[in-house]
Amino acid sequence: MKSTTIVPVMLLALVLLSCGQVPTVPAPGVNPTAPAWPAEAQPLVDLARAELSKVIAATDIEVVKVEAVQWRDGCLECARAGEMCTDAIVPGYRIVLRAADVEFEYRTDQKQTVRPCPAATSAADWGKAQPLVQKAVAT
Repeated sequence: MKSTTIVPVMLLALVLLSCGQVPTVPAPGVNPTAPAWPAEAQPLVDLARAELSKVIAATDIEVVKVEAVQWRDGCLECARAGEMCTDAIVPGYRIVLRAADVEFEYRTDQKQTVRPCPAATSAADWGKAQPLVQKAVAT
């Protein structure tokens, strides 16, 4: 008689335990709140955010993506009209920021050069941002 009551009690205990939330523990050495880009890119991300905040009046600038890139020239493949660029491989980062529902691309080397690249951002996005730029310039 004891074995017939023990089995249902154990099954009930298993069912009740399975209703609880399984605790999750981050892998050793992984910070779950750390950004999803290399630590050495952080100063460049900060510079890109500062540059964008000079252009538009947005207080909330979100980092969408940061990726390591090998640029094919010294202008970070984003030359301005008439600009001369060195012909060299330049390691750096592509940083995509979002402000006021518009995405902006910045290109960097690994030191401290941060360039906005309107050619890489769609004309429609820059067009959406134009009222923000005019407002920032007016203030």
